[in-house]
Amino acid sequence: MSLYAPDLAAVEDGQPTFSDLQGENIYAVTANKHWLKPDTQFRFSPKVVKEIYSALEKEGFPQRDILLLENLQYMERYLWPNYDEDSTDESLVRKECAPLVSIGIWQNIHSEKARELRLSEGSQYKKAWKASEKKRLALTDQRSKARLSFERSWLHSLVLQLIHTIYFNWGDSRIGEARLYTERMVEFLTDLLSQPPTRRYVHGLLEDLQVIICIRLSPVYAQQENQLLRDLVALLEHFYYHDDSSAGDPRKATLSVESRYRRNIARLQNAALQMSKGKLTVLGLANYASIGQKDDLSLQISMLDDGELSEIYERLLFRQNYPEGVPRRIDRSFMLCAMVEAFSKRESLVDIVRNSSLLPTEETLANNLFHTERYTWESPVPVPKLNIQYLSVEDFLWRAFFLHRAESFFEIHRDIQDTLRRLKPISRAGSVAFSGNSKMAAQINRVAILEEAPPRVGENLAAHVRAEVLLDLGAASEDTKREWETLRPDDVVFLLSIRAGGDYRHGLSVRTPTGDNAGVYLLRCAEVIQVLGDNKLGSFPTTEKRKLHIRLDRAAYMADKRATENITDIYGSLNILIRRKGIENNFKAVLSSIKCIIENPANYVPGWFEDAFLGCGDPSDACFPRLLPLPNRISLGETITSLEHLRETFPKIPLDFDIPVPNDLGVPFVLTELRARHSSNDSQTHSSTSQYPSYSVSSGAGRPSAFVSEGRNLSNMTVKYTAAQVHAILSGTNPGLSMIVGPPGTGKTDVATQIIQNLYLNFPNERTLVIAHSNQSLNQIFQKLEERDIDERHLLRLGHGEDDSQQPSSSMSYSKFGRIESLADLRSKLLEEVDQLSSSLGAPGAHGNSCETASYFYRVWIEPLWEKFNAKIVLSPTPATILTEFPFTMTSTYAAMKREDIVRQGFRYDNIIMEEAAQISEAETFITLTLQNLPDGKSPIKRVILCGDHLQNSPVIQSSPLRYFANMEQSLFARFVRLGVPLIQLDKQGRARPSIASLYSWRYPGLGNLDYLSRNPEFLKANAGFRHELQFINIDNFRGNGEQEPFPHFIQNLGEAEYSVALFQYMRLLGYPANKISILSSYSGQRALIRDIINHRCAKNPLFGTPAHITTIDKFQGEQNDYIIVSLVRTKRVGYLRDMRRLTVGLSRARLGLYILGRLETFETCYELKNAFSRLLQLPTKLELTTGEMWPTERLVTSSVEATVIEGVEHLGKYVFEMTEAKLASLRSQSQQCLRVEE
Repeated sequence: MSLYAPDLAAVEDGQPTFSDLQGENIYAVTANKHWLKPDTQFRFSPKVVKEIYSALEKEGFPQRDILLLENLQYMERYLWPNYDEDSTDESLVRKECAPLVSIGIWQNIHSEKARELRLSEGSQYKKAWKASEKKRLALTDQRSKARLSFERSWLHSLVLQLIHTIYFNWGDSRIGEARLYTERMVEFLTDLLSQPPTRRYVHGLLEDLQVIICIRLSPVYAQQENQLLRDLVALLEHFYYHDDSSAGDPRKATLSVESRYRRNIARLQNAALQMSKGKLTVLGLANYASIGQKDDLSLQISMLDDGELSEIYERLLFRQNYPEGVPRRIDRSFMLCAMVEAFSKRESLVDIVRNSSLLPTEETLANNLFHTERYTWESPVPVPKLNIQYLSVEDFLWRAFFLHRAESFFEIHRDIQDTLRRLKPISRAGSVAFSGNSKMAAQINRVAILEEAPPRVGENLAAHVRAEVLLDLGAASEDTKREWETLRPDDVVFLLSIRAGGDYRHGLSVRTPTGDNAGVYLLRCAEVIQVLGDNKLGSFPTTEKRKLHIRLDRAAYMADKRATENITDIYGSLNILIRRKGIENNFKAVLSSIKCIIENPANYVPGWFEDAFLGCGDPSDACFPRLLPLPNRISLGETITSLEHLRETFPKIPLDFDIPVPNDLGVPFVLTELRARHSSNDSQTHSSTSQYPSYSVSSGAGRPSAFVSEGRNLSNMTVKYTAAQVHAILSGTNPGLSMIVGPPGTGKTDVATQIIQNLYLNFPNERTLVIAHSNQSLNQIFQKLEERDIDERHLLRLGHGEDDSQQPSSSMSYSKFGRIESLADLRSKLLEEVDQLSSSLGAPGAHGNSCETASYFYRVWIEPLWEKFNAKIVLSPTPATILTEFPFTMTSTYAAMKREDIVRQGFRYDNIIMEEAAQISEAETFITLTLQNLPDGKSPIKRVILCGDHLQNSPVIQSSPLRYFANMEQSLFARFVRLGVPLIQLDKQGRARPSIASLYSWRYPGLGNLDYLSRNPEFLKANAGFRHELQFINIDNFRGNGEQEPFPHFIQNLGEAEYSVALFQYMRLLGYPANKISILSSYSGQRALIRDIINHRCAKNPLFGTPAHITTIDKFQGEQNDYIIVSLVRTKRVGYLRDMRRLTVGLSRARLGLYILGRLETFETCYELKNAFSRLLQLPTKLELTTGEMWPTERLVTSSVEATVIEGVEHLGKYVFEMTEAKLASLRSQSQQCLRVEE
């Protein structure tokens, strides 16, 4: 369980008071006794933790008490300093836990015959059992025997205790405690069955104990109020009956799933024929398919009397009884249920996913327990978890599908609730009206069904249901109308029937002014076909109406049609249509992609990568240099700039290089393999270096010049690649998995770009797919690829980059360049070049008329000339291979959304490079492996290169239970780090001043600074007008308030917003360019507030303008600017910034100046942030300004200077106002002087 608690919503009347902190309550007394007493050493006691937890549990974990403990620094001062993070991915923990789930627990199987049946399923089981028994018999001392006895019996005892709990009559006083214990035990058993190391033998013991049957037949399971328990048991059943024949190692299955099922059925039929040929003849002779049906199987077995049933039950080696003291008899109902469940064929993963709706209704939102405020952290959540290992690729996909579906439905629920609150429904004359408005919603008066297409072959749903709605945009602004008009085909919209009165158990309701409830009675989804105006596509009228053609959710439509005689009763009641922002509304496309992969299984994961992906085996086997075969020859291209650079970096790389002695070798350098790594079965003895490939280094100067970009003098490059970067580039150029950890400013993008160039030049017949987390990252990659002189014809970008406002400063439009649509724009330009070429060759004819004539020109004129040219130079070095293949790039979101389209277009690629991989979810990462057809049934992927930083932001998950409980924020990159996949960490940062880098470099052992930071004047000079290049500035309450929350999770701080804008104005008055300043906030509400102030006060004033960015910390990962102003916002508690990963992003965006605004008393005591703030607080916490200088200044950072101390928001505002007045007066004076000169 994560120690990061959720960020609880503020409740003003629930805040602890000063008297609470100093009072006689158990928390204050315990705190002052054990960890708050000054200048005393305290000893940690688990008893104290138990007392506090018991007090919280007794009161039902009230929010006020939890906030009181936070203010008393319970976590920072008592828990964290004594916490040792142990988990199953630590070798020590694995070693201690492995005996607890070893084959020794099969000692508790009820009979020798039953155990032999399980051992017969694979030779590895017999071998393991034999070794376990040999170890048991070899023990002599009592202590070792007692330990072994515990290791073998602990789980058996726990399960028997669970069975006792669910059948014992606890009475009203303890029934809640028993229920919680049962829920947690079911969760625990699910965890054991969902991970390969623990599942292998635990599954056999749980089957023998018939734990599923015991729970389902128990009284507690049947009670109506225990829906959570039933959902948890359903999840347990999924893993209990999961189709794998080797119980945790599906890669080495000794029996296929189907053959194992058939063998079990044959065992049942043999027992049936031996027992009762009369009653069970049909069962004994039936085919496998008919026996697999539960109803038929139950009917056949029910024909037996009690004695016959008991006899066949015993013949099938089921458990006959439980130990004394367990209140559960194995009676007729138990035996019937056990046999039916054991031998009936279960629904496959494919069928489960196929029958799952991708679009929500009000019922499916109601069934998603994790989006409600009723969830408490003491209870488990019935959702699968993302672990570090998976049972199979299909198992991972199933988990990813249902978790993404749950997260999507949570976000939809939140957005609908927010829109409903803004619409402010009121009850009027028995109907509902709306006194508010939302730009994301429009009123409709009907949904007209236009067409119901007949079902496709093999389906029972309509092929599609087309409908028309009329949007009323009368209350919308012109900007909002334009947003509605830009709805794209396949965008999902939500049709709601909002009514007044009633009980809305799904939580989509608000309180009306009259005290009644108004909420969503019905919710139906649809996909946009087109937006119409004046009955024409794209022609929009000046009226307030817009016509929208949509495709209704056909599953919900057919269910509605079966439920009512008149379909218009349902769709005629829909009165609101809601849209969502495009970036948030791609859920159906992502779910559809995962669903399609599950329904059409293939070997998407290359064989060399499968073990690493599942978390099995030695993770280094998939990495360079252990993955064979290796290329015989590799050109380093622009990786190494000189022989001196080569000699400087290669000795630091853990490979075997034969570095040349001659000094006349020139770039580019070429590596040629001399001695391959010896295989593990080589009987000879070798030195440690022989475990790696051995390379000779030679010059490729006489080879094709394409290996170095034209016009680039490598010896004059300001910043050369470090040894770690060269190691990363070399690893990425070779086959296998490369994990490149790039702390802030260490050049991850440069390394990725160099790998792309090396692949482009060394392997011209291979294609490279580049995946980035955002369009900004793709823009940076494109810009760097252009600098390396890669032909733009060989680049293709997929995605909606044109929507990105932040484009690189390049002569090339990356928002449009390379996209499929732009190929048509390039056509005329290329045909003009064909005409020019044909004219220069004297070839008569209009060869540039079309692509067909251009192709004819190439075959008739160009090919013969090219062949003659090659014949003439056959004895001399040939030019670079014609680079007919190309890398293409896209964002991870686009890849997930458009997978089916991309596959249909016949894309092919051999390599995957992923930027900011730690921010991309596991499911989106996996989808990138599946974007091509596999003609020979095997994945052609040769390289997977993941560049990221697991110590910065992870994938953004809105639902707290899914984020913390299901571990959904786990990326594949972070999981590989936990699994111990070999990492290459870049160890020199060149982005920020060393003083700024020190705020986060402590998180990265060995991270240093590039030498040029100490030589470049830009980093040596001070920031004009500031005494310090970085400061934490304490912001007190402004106008009596600190943080405020006008809407849930929409947190603002007016004082910090005013201060940040005033600071920006001050910098602009000193001459700082606006494009070198960015303002970041930790919450979107603060971002909106700062943007409003900037727009009102600065945007239209030429003295100020607007900063380069006003955004959140999370959105700015991967970006940088010279000067950063950060607003931390929170004043009551730290909130999600307690997660150091997020604060690391905020601290690492600035190059030259960093000014952080926050509440000192809130953040200085936070234990998780201690290392960063201890460095920040070495400087004054009041802003210190200098006078008499403009940007840029010649003053050095080390120079001492007098400063003016700014006392607060009002002081800075007055200071800036006076500077502005002086500036305007100066401008007026200059203007008057100019006029006099002209006169």
